[in-house]
Amino acid sequence: MQPDAGNDLDGRLSRAILQCKPRIRERGLAAGEPICAVRAMRAVFRLAYPGDPGAFAEAACALANPDALAVAYSTPEAAIDAVRSGDCDAAVLPVHNSVAGPVEQTLALLPAPGLREVGHVEVAITMALLALPGVRLDDIRTVTSHPVALAQCSRFLATLGARSEPAPSTATAAAALARSRARDRAVLAAPRAAVLHGLVALVDDVGDDPDARTRFVVLEMSDGVLVELLQWGQSGLAVLRQDRGEADV
Repeated sequence: MQPDAGNDLDGRLSRAILQCKPRIRERGLAAGEPICAVRAMRAVFRLAYPGDPGAFAEAACALANPDALAVAYSTPEAAIDAVRSGDCDAAVLPVHNSVAGPVEQTLALLPAPGLREVGHVEVAITMALLALPGVRLDDIRTVTSHPVALAQCSRFLATLGARSEPAPSTATAAAALARSRARDRAVLAAPRAAVLHGLVALVDDVGDDPDARTRFVVLEMSDGVLVELLQWGQSGLAVLRQDRGEADV
């Protein structure tokens, strides 16, 4: 889900320095000064992830930086763009599942121009079949989830006999089911998604491998982009100080 940029302070700080760029190139600062100042002015480090609250990517954000604010975006492309625009400090994206293999949707975007990989985390995947309260297992005709989730639960789905339908993420599928109120559909998602979206677990631990894990990469702006930012100048920082109500020094 794409967050509402609105008038939040962190978003305005990021956009302010980006908008200053054309007129402050001529006055550079010492290496490391501007970008450190911008990040220090943020209230919270922001991590972009694809999906909705309750996605495994959100759990990956908590592992990557427990103190960060995880911000949901509709797609991996949107999460990457959030880092490029300055709305977020890093993106956390799935790249490989131990059962289903590579996450092709993400790998097609990598390497992402202007970004670099700065780390990775692995998340243990516990998948459940979720549905609306009161729905029975034999009511289910369609199961939706991320393609990787569907693949890593293939044996269970074969016994269920329901049609499989791909979704942008596990939690996005859960949110869509909660909105639709469809009683012949279920989703594969983390148990936490049931709590967040008002669903119940019909069957727990439906994955083919109880030790399944997904690897997520953490992407930040590359050195080349940082060098360009570092040459912007004092006037850009002045705009940021004014936006925070601070005196120009």
